[in-house]
Amino acid sequence: MAGRLFNSLAIFVSLGIAAPALAQDWLGVHLDTQREEKMRRHQQDMVTDRPVQATSRTSAPSRTVPQADRQAAWSRNKAEYRRRMLRDGPAAADRWLDQQARASVTTRAAPATPTPQARANRKNCKKVRWVNRATPGFGGGPMTMSRVAVCAD
Repeated sequence: MAGRLFNSLAIFVSLGIAAPALAQDWLGVHLDTQREEKMRRHQQDMVTDRPVQATSRTSAPSRTVPQADRQAAWSRNKAEYRRRMLRDGPAAADRWLDQQARASVTTRAAPATPTPQARANRKNCKKVRWVNRATPGFGGGPMTMSRVAVCAD
């Protein structure tokens, strides 16, 4: 009887130790699968230029503003952003920051053509040499080499 009880207790303890390890192993595999699926969808969206479809109920902040402009707006408005984040929440603070970034983009519109004075400052190149420059591909495409004229004077 004591041997049987000891065997039962040994089996119960071994299952108690092994069960969390098995559950953790399953969870790790499950999370890896979700991460790989998310990465695959992201890569497909980048290649086909499809709009990203949100699979979760939480909304991500709008990224229609270039990241550099958004970071510049954040560095100018750190205190206000933090205050709005505490008061209204992160989503509202991100919307406000995007509005600030869009406003700064529209106010700093650069002239489309150079001024006549700027054109006069350029010197005319009599000797030109051609060099290869790497240019990035759009949408995550491969980099390409382009020939560019460089003034050799």
